[in-house]
Amino acid sequence: MPYFKYDGSAAAETVQPTTNNFGTSAVETLTGGSGADGLYGSDRDTLIGGAGDDTYYFQGNNISVVEAASAGVDKIVAWQNVNLAKTPNVENLEVGGNGAPGVYGAGNQLDNLIVANGSLQQLYGGAGQDVLVGSASGADTFIVIKGEGNDALYNFDPAKDVLRLSAGYTSFGQVQSHMTQVGGDLKIADTTMTGNTGGRWTQAQTGSTTNAGTAVGTNCHSLTITNSTLQGVNGVP
Repeated sequence: MPYFKYDGSAAAETVQPTTNNFGTSAVETLTGGSGADGLYGSDRDTLIGGAGDDTYYFQGNNISVVEAASAGVDKIVAWQNVNLAKTPNVENLEVGGNGAPGVYGAGNQLDNLIVANGSLQQLYGGAGQDVLVGSASGADTFIVIKGEGNDALYNFDPAKDVLRLSAGYTSFGQVQSHMTQVGGDLKIADTTMTGNTGGRWTQAQTGSTTNAGTAVGTNCHSLTITNSTLQGVNGVP
């Protein structure tokens, strides 16, 4: 399915590889060509992308990626913690999967598309207009920090997932005071937020948010959870 960023533009997705390069158990360097390549690395391998959309599969530890700027829309697929800050020219990330719960996926300065598989994943976009996509099984944590760009959250399940804000809120009451119902969406807006105190709120604490939806925000000054309702706000029972 297509994903859209906070400003309504489509998130850039990585095309599926047309050529795959599988390494061995030895430490080696795998180099892609001009097309859409899949590079499968094991422990201590170096993966070098080409001009097309490259997908780097992390099947071990201490794997290095060499990717030039503006050389396709590239992606890392991993079953381990990944921070794209270490690969500044890679746009997209897919983390988790069966047997890999609790994996942490973090973005870089680019507009990232970060997708969780499995369960209990932690997703953090960093700077840029990022799209964070929760897993189908839920129980994921979406991390949003004030001043680090405008994020869009997909597959947010208020019955299972956690939205962790670092934006000056110290209680859910402060969050709730800035909530309004706008049609079928729930909006949190506050242009006076200061400080850097983090907050953690779940369905059990709100006791009111229903329906899975998409959340979008701008520097944590405003946040909209679409297709969701808040009981007791704007006349919603």
